[in-house]
Formats: sequence, C-alpha cells, structure tokens
Amino acid sequence: MKWVVRWWMSHRRNNRRLVRSVDARRQWRWKWALFVLLSVGFGVGWPLLTGYAAHHPYFTVQEVLVDENGGFSQDDLLEWGGLTIGMSMWDVDSEQVAQRLLSHSWLRSAHVHRDFPQRVRLAVSARRPVAIVLHEGLRYLDESGTCFLRPERSPVVDLPYVSGFAGASLETPPARVALDGVLRLLSLSHLWREPLSEISWDARFGYSLFLEGRRVTIHLGWETTPEKFTQIGKVLAEWTADAPAAVLDARFADQIIVRPYAVESGARGRTLSRPL
Repeated sequence: MKWVVRWWMSHRRNNRRLVRSVDARRQWRWKWALFVLLSVGFGVGWPLLTGYAAHHPYFTVQEVLVDENGGFSQDDLLEWGGLTIGMSMWDVDSEQVAQRLLSHSWLRSAHVHRDFPQRVRLAVSARRPVAIVLHEGLRYLDESGTCFLRPERSPVVDLPYVSGFAGASLETPPARVALDGVLRLLSLSHLWREPLSEISWDARFGYSLFLEGRRVTIHLGWETTPEKFTQIGKVLAEWTADAPAAVLDARFADQIIVRPYAVESGARGRTLSRPL
C-alpha cells in the first residue's frame, strides 16, 4: 500500500512539472509574439509619425531670438545661417547652422539652440577690430591676432593702419610673429596718450610708428618693451606739436636720436596711408 501511495505522489509531481513547463513555453511564445508585433508596428508607424511631425505647421520656426554684440541685423544673421521663418524645426541642424555662421570670418563664435516647438536661439559673438591691415584691400586685425574681412554693410571704424604686408601671406610664421608685435605696440602706445596713425613693418628694419597728431616718424626696430616706450614718451613731451617734422630713431640702446625729417640719411619721398 505504501508503495502505491509513493508511486501516485511521484506521478502527480511529474504531471505538475510537465504542466508548468508547458505553461512557461506558452508564456514565452506569447511574449515573443508581442515583441515581434510591437517591433513591426514601431518600424512601420515611426516613419509615418516623424513624417507627419516634420510637415506639421506646429513644428515650424516662428521666432528667432538673437544675442549678438556686433551690431548685425537679425535678417543678416538669418541669411548667413540659412534660417527662414516658417521652415521646419526638424530641418534646423544646430551644428550646421553654427558652421555656416562661422564661415564668415568676422564672427568669432556662434551657438545655436532649438527650443521646440517653434523657437530658435542664436548667440553670436563678433570679432573686435583693433587695427586695419593694408593687404589686398583692407583687412581687420582683432585682439587675438586674427585677420578678417568686415561685411560691406558694417559701419566704418577709425583705427590705426598697419602697412608692410602687401603681397605677403598673412599666415606665414614671420607674418604671424610680426602681427603679434603689432598687438604689443598697440597696447604700449597708450603710454603716450597719443593715438597712432600707422604702424609700418619691414622684414629687415622692424617697426616704424606714425602718430595721428604729430609730424614725427619713430623708427622703433624690433624692440617692443615698456622701457623703450617710456624713453620715447619723454622725448615726445619735449618735442612739441608745433615743432618741425622729425625722425625719432629709437633703435639704439638707452638713447633716442632726433633729427629733422628733411636731412634723414637716405630719405626719399614716401607715400603713407596717412602722410606726415
């Protein structure tokens, strides 16, 4: 009798395991079928959904907010960035718009942000010119030493000229070093409290400076130190504005040689962008 009971209990346990196994397989098949169905539905429905959203008027550019410091109009920035009111927000690629803006050399930085559903934000920083380089027309020099063109509609600014680079590439190492020296000269010239008219660069003799309100030519050479500018400032304080035109030769150590312009050794007629 005990043997019969044991056999019956064992058979019952085996039946339970079989039922559970069959139920587990059925559940797994239903889950797999549901997954396949959802995947197919997503693959078919997603393109339809995105296509519908891409052409829906709710997702179109209705407003462009501009933060800029160069005085450019919003119409100019929209044109440079390839943006138009009414275009689909999905067609606005922030990185591509920023690259199109930065292709204009007068812009230093550009950031573009899509603010769904209908707004685009532009943050643009313009280069600040500190001098005008005479090179195949007029190019501007900013405080980082970058030369760039200005848009035709931009206002004319009164800045010192930089000559001596006509016909030369501005990207060669000697030219880059020379332009870095121009930036140092511009910063040190404030020690004189007199505006510069022109900085002339020569690969053999260095820099020569011309003041806006003085009839003097300053041969500086390659020395661009505060001490040298202090020495020149003392001479300028003694050489009054109504004094004859003169040359201040500062290429020597601890001395400034002053001589009338007419008797300068080897002097010839020289055409300046701003003549003496």
